[in-house]
Amino acid sequence: MSEDRKIIHDEIANATVKIFVFGEFQGTGFFITPDGYLLTAFHCIKEPIPNEIIVKTRFDEEFKAEFDYSKSLKSDKFDIAVLKIKNCNIHHYLPLGLVTDEHIFDKLVAPGYPAGHLLNNQNIGIYDGKINRFRDDNRIENEAMKGKGHSGGPVYHYETRRVVGLVSAGYKPETMLNTGLAVRFNDLFKKWTQLKSINNEFSESWDEKVALIHNKKKTPSFETNYEYEESYKYHVFLSYKRCKSWNKWIKRNFLPIFEHWLSEELGKEAKIFWDTEKVETGSWHDRFESELTRSRVLVTLWSPQYLIVPTDQCSSN
Repeated sequence: MSEDRKIIHDEIANATVKIFVFGEFQGTGFFITPDGYLLTAFHCIKEPIPNEIIVKTRFDEEFKAEFDYSKSLKSDKFDIAVLKIKNCNIHHYLPLGLVTDEHIFDKLVAPGYPAGHLLNNQNIGIYDGKINRFRDDNRIENEAMKGKGHSGGPVYHYETRRVVGLVSAGYKPETMLNTGLAVRFNDLFKKWTQLKSINNEFSESWDEKVALIHNKKKTPSFETNYEYEESYKYHVFLSYKRCKSWNKWIKRNFLPIFEHWLSEELGKEAKIFWDTEKVETGSWHDRFESELTRSRVLVTLWSPQYLIVPTDQCSSN
């Protein structure tokens, strides 16, 4: 697999989420706008529509989502649920697109959480396949579907650089093996009339991101200026005041953006050490010392209290 595709897979995975209803895992979903719209399979939500739908990202963020009746396609034929998270700013979201007969046999990738109800399957999976055919019921038959828990996930088409389907169902084993079905978005665009313009607007940022990934030149940089790269475990050691709301702010606001753009610069996934233990700055211990010596760069988030050391720690430091 090329390095470019690995980076694209990671970008898609960042926008892909788990769907929980009344605390139970139901399937996969993905964000399509920065203001909190996301899609999943309607059969993951079911009727009567629950009043407790929780979305969990791969960054362990959790959001309460609401079902949008006016935009969703509830029947088995369409199987698309539109959810909305209020008062949020989403950094990872995916553009939608359409495919036609000329794209048969094209390659796809479908990140998601098949068998996500099992304790050992909590990390996202990346599954490749190709378009086999288009069925009369407007579904894409393909090889990337992997069963229960994968429903609602994105099906990304490399050539158009768009999500062209939503994981919906699979064949029974006695009918066909290793093949599943994805719902196309033609009818969603018809029902949600503003979606086309919304999608076009936000697609530009995705296209710029993908173009950067494909066209990035290998020049001397943060990545190549170090002769002994393998001696480092982390690219960055993140230092900040470990108290009160700092951990939550770092996790939800700073880290996703910092990690994204650092990975863009490196051309691969950034490795960042950041500590979530409640240890006041200045209370150094062996673990911190070990990880700092194995990090290339120390990045410090300054705050008025950063250098304040509690009185009971002054003698030891």
